[in-house]
Amino acid sequence: MRRVLLVAALLVLGATPASAQDPLLPHGRAFWEGAGVTLAASLALDEPIQRFVAAHHGHVADEIANTVDPLGEARYLVPSLVAATVVPYVAGNHSLARSALRVGLGYAAADIAGGILRAAVARHRPDSTGDAWRFRPLRPQGEWGSMPSAHVTHAFAIAAGIAEVSGRPWAARVAYGLATLVAADRVYQQRHWTSDALVGAVLGISLTRRVGLPFGDE
Repeated sequence: MRRVLLVAALLVLGATPASAQDPLLPHGRAFWEGAGVTLAASLALDEPIQRFVAAHHGHVADEIANTVDPLGEARYLVPSLVAATVVPYVAGNHSLARSALRVGLGYAAADIAGGILRAAVARHRPDSTGDAWRFRPLRPQGEWGSMPSAHVTHAFAIAAGIAEVSGRPWAARVAYGLATLVAADRVYQQRHWTSDALVGAVLGISLTRRVGLPFGDE
């Protein structure tokens, strides 16, 4: 419960409207071109990055990973999003409630799309074989659900929403910084390949922009 309340408070603080569209939120052709180039590079580097990570675990890094991991978990994020919407609405701050709702709608769209993509791609999670090229499309049972990372999709969907509705550069930097830590955590814990995290980030950002953020625009 304490984690839910903390995440809800961060969402409320970050979603507080301030000014126009935040320039840190990726937009346009350059975003997609950059994402494509980075994805190609990450696919080529998936296996060496995984080998490096496996050989460089440590106590401090483990503690950081355990602390960051809940920031991508639906069991904390969903009730936090609900609280961040309902509490301001009941208190009479309808503008803040609408902003939080926009973030929540983007999160929901990204989560649904991510689930569909995971089932369609059905990529195997990292394991002792070190083989990043195992896919069995439309058969995602068990460990065959690596791309995209749900944690990363969730974290970047919320980060993109906060960056846009707040219009505050500091809020965007904090939100994207935390989302990046979630992505690093999933690779560090060997639950996902680097490219899984990248696809999750792109999916979270793009779906939030197209579904959640247009809601309630003046």
